[in-house]
Amino acid sequence: MQYGIPEARAYTLVSDEVNIIFRAMWEKRRLMQECTAGMDMNVFLAQAVWATMEAHTVMNEFADVGFGVHTQISSLFTRFLAEETGSNFSSGLTSTIAELKASIAEVKSSMESKAKAFNRRADSLTDNVKRLCSKTDVTYKAQG
Repeated sequence: MQYGIPEARAYTLVSDEVNIIFRAMWEKRRLMQECTAGMDMNVFLAQAVWATMEAHTVMNEFADVGFGVHTQISSLFTRFLAEETGSNFSSGLTSTIAELKASIAEVKSSMESKAKAFNRRADSLTDNVKRLCSKTDVTYKAQG
């Protein structure tokens, strides 16, 4: 389960790769006529040999290049990795975004609480300044 890819999805990839290989061979073999009653068997056998040789040519193309780097296989594998690791990455982003939202909500709540405490202190300070001013004003008038 490298890259967090489930084993079942890896089996699906391998099945798809085998399907590509057999389909490429089938494309060559399907051109052969079916054996019917009254058919010239020499023609039929010649077609069977030809179709088999064509299928072997396809197999050799895959083997010569290397199955893992053959264009049809590697493009399927690239798409598979993009889908699988992309979804894993995006699901990781979803949890990261949720964590960030929770963190932002926590900071917002803390800031609101601190703002309320600050406003209470500011109101108290304002009241104290007003009392001080009124006492000072009374003292100033008494002296003057």
